[in-house]
Order: sequence, then structure tokens, then C-alpha cells
Amino acid sequence: CTILQLVKEEKISLDDSLHKWLSSYPNIDDDITIKQLLNHTSGIFDLAENSDLMQSIVNEPNKTFTMEEVVQNYTMAPYFAKGSDWHYSSTGYLLLRMIIKKITDSEISTQYRNRFFQPLGMNNSYTAPEEVIDNYAQAWLDLDGDGNYDKLPFLTSFYSTAGGGLFCTATDLVTWAHSLFLRRNVISEPLYSQMIDFYSPCTGEWMLEGYGLGVERFNSELFNN
Repeated sequence: CTILQLVKEEKISLDDSLHKWLSSYPNIDDDITIKQLLNHTSGIFDLAENSDLMQSIVNEPNKTFTMEEVVQNYTMAPYFAKGSDWHYSSTGYLLLRMIIKKITDSEISTQYRNRFFQPLGMNNSYTAPEEVIDNYAQAWLDLDGDGNYDKLPFLTSFYSTAGGGLFCTATDLVTWAHSLFLRRNVISEPLYSQMIDFYSPCTGEWMLEGYGLGVERFNSELFNN
């Protein structure tokens, strides 16, 4: 939604290519568009599927990786040529976050707070790693493969490589969903229509019927419409 608001402000276009905003990176086609990043038709490798990166995060949970460092060093070969198929890629969101920072000269946490949290009264929402809170829900993961769950520390390194790292209460989450999808006071109506123009099929994702601009449509049979 930050990108879509920037589109409305005419600071960026969905048809802009990556080379307009960012430097070249290995295994990333410079001609991929903003829209292809949002609807996951870019073909860019998903950093979350790189075991080397995940191991680095486990080994150094308090290290803050730069976004550029992660994209430069951990992006493997693309899944397909841009626009020819679908594959979820958190790397795309990371690149969008880098573009937002370049356009606004501020962190994503500042944009979220100024554009969404404060106007909508979401007073219990935070963005990691810039905004650190104490009372977040504890996460657990089998870190050493012994079959037992391990208590995760606050993974600074994880959130510095992700697209958002959002924490919020259930009440704030409901506020967000109502504002975006029911009241429709987050983005303009024309951009909302583009946002829910779902690309389908979502290859390999049995739970999804389609993917729009940063929003997914779940299988209606599974979720009772």
C-alpha cells in the first residue's frame, strides 16, 4: 500500500523498471517492473529459500544485515523469465522496500507510522527492527534439528532481511483490514481495483486462487468463501 500511495502521488509508476530506481544485482533482470514485484511474476529467487542465508541468520541472530548486502550476496538464479509465470518471492518485497527508502529518504517504519498507523489509530503496531517492543508474542523454532522447539531471540538479522517485520495487536489488525477492504480509505478506488486484479494461477500454491498487488486471494473452498 505504500507503493500504491506513492503511485497516487505520482512519485513512481507501476510500469517503472528496476533500473530506474536501483543498481544492478546478480541474477535480477533490470527490466522487471514494479507491478511484477508486487504480484510475484518477476521470477526473482525467493531469499527465504536460500539455506545459506537462513543459516547465517541462525548463527548471527543479532547482526543487522543491510538490504543491499542480502540482495547482492544471496539472490540465486531466477525461477523463470519475468512475466512468464508466478512464484512468491520475499526478495521482491525487499527490493520494493529499498525503492521506498530511496524515494522517501526514510525507513519503512516511518512510512508505515505516518501513512497508516497514526491516521488509522493503530496505536499498538510497530515495525522491526527500527521499532523494538518488549511484549511481542514469543516465537519458537527447531533450530538444531533435534525435534524440539527452541525459543527464538528477537531476530534483528531476520527482520533486517524481510519486507516488513510488522507487529500488531489483533485489534489493530482488524482496524487495518476494515480500513483497507471495507471502508477503502487507505488507497484510492482506481488503485484498489488494480490491487485486487488477481494473477492466476499461482503455481504450486494450493491455498491460493490468485495474487494481486501485494495481496493474495485464498482458495474459496478452503476458507468458506
